[in-house]
Amino acid sequence: MNLSELIQKAQDYQPDQALLQHRKAGEQAFLERFPFHSLKEMSVEEYANTKTKDSFIYWLERKNVGPVGGGNASKFGIYMSQTGEYCKGAGKKREVLSGAALQTEYEKLRDGILQAVLYAKEGRFEEIEALQLPLFNTVLLEILNLYAPNQFFRLYRHEILVKVGQLVGLDPSLFVHKHAVRLNHEVLTALKQQPLLEDWTHERLARLIWDHFGGKNELTDEQNNYWLVEYSPKKESFKDFYISNSVIGLSDLHEDLSQVITSESFEQFLENRILEPRERKALKLFSQMKQGDTVAIKSTYSRKAEGKLQRVLKVAAVGRLLEDTVDGYKYDPVRGHLLPVEWTHINDLEYPTYGGFSQSINLVKDLGTIKHVFQLKPLEPKTFTASKPQELLNLPLNLALYGPPGTGKTYSVTERAMERIDSQVLEELKSDRESMQAEFSRLVKENRIKFVTFHQSYAYEDFIEGLKSDGHGGFFCEDGVIKRIAFEAMYAGLSQDYIPFNDRDYLSRKKAVLNALEDWRKFDFSKASPYVVIMDEMNRGNISKIFGELMTLLEEDKRLTSINELLIELPYSKEIFALPPNLYFIGTMNTADRSIALLDTALRRRFYFEEVMPEPDLLMPIGGIDISEMLRIMNRRIEVLYDRDHMIGHAYFTRAKSEQDIMDIIVNKVLPLLQEYFYGDWEKVGLVLGGIGKSEDDPYIVYEEKVQMQQLFRSPLKHHLKSLYRVKAKLGQQEIISIYDHTSV
Repeated sequence: MNLSELIQKAQDYQPDQALLQHRKAGEQAFLERFPFHSLKEMSVEEYANTKTKDSFIYWLERKNVGPVGGGNASKFGIYMSQTGEYCKGAGKKREVLSGAALQTEYEKLRDGILQAVLYAKEGRFEEIEALQLPLFNTVLLEILNLYAPNQFFRLYRHEILVKVGQLVGLDPSLFVHKHAVRLNHEVLTALKQQPLLEDWTHERLARLIWDHFGGKNELTDEQNNYWLVEYSPKKESFKDFYISNSVIGLSDLHEDLSQVITSESFEQFLENRILEPRERKALKLFSQMKQGDTVAIKSTYSRKAEGKLQRVLKVAAVGRLLEDTVDGYKYDPVRGHLLPVEWTHINDLEYPTYGGFSQSINLVKDLGTIKHVFQLKPLEPKTFTASKPQELLNLPLNLALYGPPGTGKTYSVTERAMERIDSQVLEELKSDRESMQAEFSRLVKENRIKFVTFHQSYAYEDFIEGLKSDGHGGFFCEDGVIKRIAFEAMYAGLSQDYIPFNDRDYLSRKKAVLNALEDWRKFDFSKASPYVVIMDEMNRGNISKIFGELMTLLEEDKRLTSINELLIELPYSKEIFALPPNLYFIGTMNTADRSIALLDTALRRRFYFEEVMPEPDLLMPIGGIDISEMLRIMNRRIEVLYDRDHMIGHAYFTRAKSEQDIMDIIVNKVLPLLQEYFYGDWEKVGLVLGGIGKSEDDPYIVYEEKVQMQQLFRSPLKHHLKSLYRVKAKLGQQEIISIYDHTSV
């Protein structure tokens, strides 16, 4: 999108007026509770005592004032922990404050906030940066926007501000996190210079930008989440109880959790209980529910429709949670864990294409699902065609996903294979990875999907066919992976005249296909079931040796029943062979192992190549660490020092749950990978990781140790000083942040 396209969209844009009014009311209520003149005398209790539900930071985070949201409390500089102690920092940097130290730290923070607001009103944004307040940018911008509303607008997502900044031609030097305040102001100023937008309110302008740049996988810029909570269709009484008593419930683990559910050790508590993974996940999600979240009680079930099994989501009621788990949690020995809710809609509605939400609790992030399910808008019935060959599905028969390690290529082939097998099932299961993986495993067991991994020793004999010893001095021809699945796929398109009476085993089905191949065009693949071959690490094998004559058959116009169909005789068995149009090939290639430029030209011509690159935006901040920015800057450095084929994928960090996890990944996964990339060139390794310290005390992961040679060796040496590069034995938050933020050094 360019600026003119954005202006064009603005001409017809109508924001949600109810949301704008809701936001305005929230701002007004906040300013009445905390007028600017009162901040100077505000105590630490008024600022940070969240247990009162009336503190400054509680209002910012919990009362729909702005998009601050929950999560790491250290974003407020000083906060109250679950134990009731005042703290600053997080993780290993967390420090408990009390007495004079607490008062000193708090007054410094409070006075800094006051000064930042005064600077903002005067447009002195660089001086705000110089204050170096211990607040997250989102928190600081929300405070400044509340008290200096003429200077900012409610759009704090950094990557969106950068996108708009690029559209309006701002100086790229503003596009770093430390300039977040200036960037927000400059984007607003540039947009208001457009004649169509100059009279728009700041809130309306923010909504326009968010609605067009926020992304389909985001909810809104509100901090509230959207939940689906299960009531079993076998327990209709539970549904009636929930509705009549205005509660939602979770029946996993019949044990009163009131003393532990909000504690920092809750996850460890669950690990010590005998629970299924799904139960443990549901309890963790339940503990994260908070006041203001939207929740629906639902059931999921299967039914037959037009001869096909259909998974259905049924929503009984929708409402908003009235309290957090901190104060609202109740335990019922029969119905389990309860939270109070105010119902806004009570009306059973079915959603046939959303049956994948089968967990006890689902956190819903897809905007389309939210609009339909939580607003209770009946859906138009969707029609799905049976899975068909490539010319009807409009999907490439031969697809290769290539990119650096850790970009999710192998992870995504599950979805790509399912897309070719049954698009309806894929749509239903997209929101439920566990169910989709179970369906994928079922198809593998049914031989509809074959998964192979290429390596240096993998050969034609494994892939297509080869001679094997019979153990008695003789040999027999054994069909390989591709030959077997190809015959199964051809059998699916076999005319009824050729289907044998007994087709339970592979050999009988293969014989029927061979008989049909002797005649001319006895196949019809228009309604044949699709089959998929997944070839992982494809470029690690000897492609020409593995594929052999299959290289020719891969071409789409050479497939069976195609215009230039080609049948060949295999070298070992002397059997006729072809590739059918309902057999799909999906390959993955790690470009760090071998660039696609080095692949066989014939293979490159026959496959549709799709690049899969790192997506840092998929990573959310953890604690005080912005993983997204960290990965982005590391990859930018790798691209400059090496090439883009050797970037680091986001999948390395997707399972990180804490700052310590990030540190472990850096040391145990990223660092060895960089050593391999740069062949022990520690200077480049250090550059990728933010720099090289002069001693172990510097906040860098890699530091330089000076060795006095004359002290180490008795004999005089030509060189008296040598540098050795070391990796710091113990990392902290600061070492990680220094990778991407040099202002922290």
